[in-house]
Amino acid sequence: MIAHKDFYVFGWAAPYSILQTVNKTGLYGFVIMPDISAIGPSLPLYYPWNIPQVRQAIAYVINRTAVILTWGPVGVVYLPYWILAPMPAPNVAPGLYLTFPESIRSIVINYTVNWTYAAQLLESAGLYYKNGQWYLPNGTPLTLTLYTDGRLDWLTMSSEIAAELSKFGIPTKIVQIETATYYTEESSCQLPDSVDFVFAGGNKGGVDTLWIYYTIAQWTAYTLFTGAWCAPGTTVPFAFPNVVDNHITGWYCQPVTTNLPIPNNTIVWCVNSTFGYINLTNWENAITAATPGTDTYYNLIKVFYSWFEFWVPAIQIGEAQIGTAVYPKDAVDPSWALTCMPVSNPKYTMAAYSTEYEFGIGWGGIKDAYSLLSYMGAFAPPGQIPPLAQAIINGSLWTKTPQFAAFIGLPTPDPELQACVASYFHTTYTPVTTSTTTTTTTPVTTTTTSTTTTTAVSTVTSTATVTSTITSTSVSTTTAVTTVTVTKPIISTALIAGIVIIVIVVAAVAALIALRRR
Repeated sequence: MIAHKDFYVFGWAAPYSILQTVNKTGLYGFVIMPDISAIGPSLPLYYPWNIPQVRQAIAYVINRTAVILTWGPVGVVYLPYWILAPMPAPNVAPGLYLTFPESIRSIVINYTVNWTYAAQLLESAGLYYKNGQWYLPNGTPLTLTLYTDGRLDWLTMSSEIAAELSKFGIPTKIVQIETATYYTEESSCQLPDSVDFVFAGGNKGGVDTLWIYYTIAQWTAYTLFTGAWCAPGTTVPFAFPNVVDNHITGWYCQPVTTNLPIPNNTIVWCVNSTFGYINLTNWENAITAATPGTDTYYNLIKVFYSWFEFWVPAIQIGEAQIGTAVYPKDAVDPSWALTCMPVSNPKYTMAAYSTEYEFGIGWGGIKDAYSLLSYMGAFAPPGQIPPLAQAIINGSLWTKTPQFAAFIGLPTPDPELQACVASYFHTTYTPVTTSTTTTTTTPVTTTTTSTTTTTAVSTVTSTATVTSTITSTSVSTTTAVTTVTVTKPIISTALIAGIVIIVIVVAAVAALIALRRR
């Protein structure tokens, strides 16, 4: 629906037909961003689904791409999610994925469809296959019923999931429940499984932000009720994976305890060297209390993601694309930002979420996408250079407002970005250069070396030797701007307004960062 004088439409995983309708008008454009909110089915807790190998097998059965194609083209409405860990996938938001330490990324498997291996996992749990059907050891056919609400996209994709599982030999049917009843029953453990959010919110600020908590909070990850939280004592099987070249070669267990101000610091305990249990209540209390950036914090994330690989509480199928804004083309031109700071480029993922994504500042803030984008100074009518673009072109983003630059994900001067933005607006840019002076003094002589590097201009090195009796070493780095003639005026009233906006934002940065790190 279009509202706010046609400047804004909220289109979370909107049907492709709606986006086509908007596009056909020729009057409107729309911005699409990965929401990093994944949906998929959970698995029951009853036998034989309480056997880890049975749960793991399903992760190799479902073709995520085929499922999301039932709702629309890949990347327009949904992106396939081929990892189990509730984190930004490398094919969705690579810049956010790379914020996670290698020790965490190394245990995250990029799954592929592999029915042969899935069959081996089921056979290792005592099941057998006969005439197109999988059977339990006692001869009972293995079947599955998936429950979902009235959302058309989830219902459509659930039907494809059921078809694939049935073809594999696990007859699966879909039961649709009225929405209000569905969520009541799901969160109160009255449903054995569900098709819903596996996580919502998913780390839009990277590993060290409050998005980690949004990922695991029960009320944004409904499938974890039926897949885990409904287990007695919120305690379920656990093991760490041994991973070699993107393949799990085995499992191991080691106890995990913390020293945090929470009721119970026992997170994982082991039955033997390859099998143990995790208490999810204790884990959630711990991740809430842990300080981002600490070893304890990262270890707790590793524990949670390892648990997803072992227990498979739910299977991410697709990540929803969010149509953050429909805009009249004669009033707003966001294309420069989308072109020069694409979310798919790891270098600009964070900046894209800061300036192009509706919830870039965080939940509880400005919800109107158009207002948010204007607030960040990113967009202006066609033919005008918006304040943020001007600040990038003339370098003032880094020389005058470095805190704001860091806050939106552009912490260092970027000639490549400057060149791209200047090219888009058919103007030239003012390169921002860094001058470094290093002075070393010995008891006998003093050697001063000065190196100045100016982009596309020159490099000058000078050395002088003098007598001295003092020993000292100093290094200083300064940022300088080289003036370049601009063929198109880039200072405007909009820039002045933008600078005022940026100053206001900088004043709020400390508070916002503190909120993110809670």
